[in-house]
Amino acid sequence: MSSRYRTSCFVAFACLGAIAPIESGRAASRVEVTLGVPEPRDATHPAVITLVLRNAGDAPVSVLNWQTPFVEANGRLANPQFEVKDAEGAPLRYTGFNLKFVGPEMTSYMLMMPGETRRKDVDLIDEYDFSAGGDFTVSYELSLDIPPDPRMTTEMERRAYFAPSQERVVANPVTIHVDAAQAGRRD
Repeated sequence: MSSRYRTSCFVAFACLGAIAPIESGRAASRVEVTLGVPEPRDATHPAVITLVLRNAGDAPVSVLNWQTPFVEANGRLANPQFEVKDAEGAPLRYTGFNLKFVGPEMTSYMLMMPGETRRKDVDLIDEYDFSAGGDFTVSYELSLDIPPDPRMTTEMERRAYFAPSQERVVANPVTIHVDAAQAGRRD
């Protein structure tokens, strides 16, 4: 193999290597979700958690509202969206609303632009049975693979849907403490 041929091959592969990142770096959504507890803690509202939803990608993304706390029913969660477990790992009973939704229409989605962040404080005290009191672990998983229902939307409407590049996203768990006396307060 001649030196000139090796040099030509090297230059060709080097050029391909420089082009490949551009080709593979196409716009993509990347949804991130984190849970936290507000600081300073409010002792009168011990079950408040903060959910932060962020499009960390460089493309818009459509997120189904129903699976987020951004859709409410009379100021409460529309359905069980969080998993809450006691200190032994047993799931708490969900006591909130459980609304049923028909196939998603385009109005069922929130469009998140690249870099956009949405934040929501959620009080879980009236949503789950904290009557035993103690420490509780809260977790959250958001499914991203539910497209608009073609029976409920037109093809033209569905063009406004920006499919996420992920199927789901899982938040970090957080721990909260609720005294038994504070559980079940309905204020």
